[in-house]
Amino acid sequence: MTDLEKAETKKLVASRLSQLGETEEEIAKTLRQGNYQGLPGCAGDCPVRNYLADKLKEDENNGLLHRRGLYTSVRTGACFTHLYTNEEKYVTIANPLPVSQFVKAFDRKEYPDLIYRMAPPVPLKENKNDYSIS
Repeated sequence: MTDLEKAETKKLVASRLSQLGETEEEIAKTLRQGNYQGLPGCAGDCPVRNYLADKLKEDENNGLLHRRGLYTSVRTGACFTHLYTNEEKYVTIANPLPVSQFVKAFDRKEYPDLIYRMAPPVPLKENKNDYSIS
C-alpha cells in the first residue's frame, strides 16, 4: 500500500467520523438512528466502531477503498481509530473532538440506550476480541 493510498484511506475514515455529527448529542442521535450499540470501555465494540465498520464495508463495496478485504478489523478508542490488516496496525486516525467526547461519555455509561441489552455478537476470529469487517 502506497503512502498516497494510506493518506486517502485516512481522509475517507476522517470524513466518515465527521459525518456522525458536530456534537456529542448529534453523534448519539446518528448512532441511535442506525441502531448501533456497543460495550463501554471496549474499543473493539464501541458503537462508533460498529458504525465505522459498516460504512467501510459500504465504501469497499463501492470501490472507495483500494483493495477489497485489506482491512480485517477496526478499533475506536477515545482519541484514535485504528484500522488493522492481518499483519499489523495499518492506519491510525485521530478522532474529531466530538467523536472523542462521545466515546468518553459512552465509556462512562452516559448513553445507556446505546449499550447492548443482550450479549454482543460472537467474535468471528479465534483468539481475538474483534469483529471482521470483510
